[in-house]
Amino acid sequence: MEQTLTQYARLRDRGVEVGLTIGPWTHTSMLTGGLGTVCRESLTWLDTHLGGLDRPPRLDRVRICLTGQGWRDLPDWPPASTAHTWYLHPASRLTGTAPAGDATTNPASFRYDPADPTPTIGGRLLSPDGGYRDDGRLYRRHDVLSFTGDPLTDDLDVCGNPVLELAHSSDNPHVDLFVRISEVDAKGRSVNVSDGYRRLRDHSGPCGSSWTRSRTGSRRAPACAC
Repeated sequence: MEQTLTQYARLRDRGVEVGLTIGPWTHTSMLTGGLGTVCRESLTWLDTHLGGLDRPPRLDRVRICLTGQGWRDLPDWPPASTAHTWYLHPASRLTGTAPAGDATTNPASFRYDPADPTPTIGGRLLSPDGGYRDDGRLYRRHDVLSFTGDPLTDDLDVCGNPVLELAHSSDNPHVDLFVRISEVDAKGRSVNVSDGYRRLRDHSGPCGSSWTRSRTGSRRAPACAC
């Protein structure tokens, strides 16, 4: 996904006529669930650039499928949006209010056991197990920190590039940092929305990580695992 978005931005900035389609598919399901869309747009491109046919350009450069809302046309990516900032608090809370005082005085911590590695559940996997999955089992592990916000009172569309700013330390200089945003429904079921992964070497201190997939939800539950 990141490579596709980078290619789109570079072609757009060069003044090239470019289009971007983001569908609700994984790598392995694209040619089944997305077969009609992929074939239609591919054939249109071939007709225009190889067949010499006069096809009208897209009315909008970007077409995305917003989960729960259907297809939406946008003039560009990332779309114009309003930034929201959420803060990690003690007791696994996630709120829109910055914590008072020095947040480093009472840090959240966990112990990672290589003999019981943190599993991968859903997400960007090149396998049938990828995509959206119930990841509640992940949040119940001792080596995962999770932070959950209050239920949203209004619908929230999340589009663009979520970014995490995280100050952390480790007694091992080689750290794999994994961060995920999940949606928790009214029944308490947690489903992954977006995630990012960063391998750090000889590093301790501020760390930023970003990822791009997103969907509308009722509650957010970011989780951190090293």
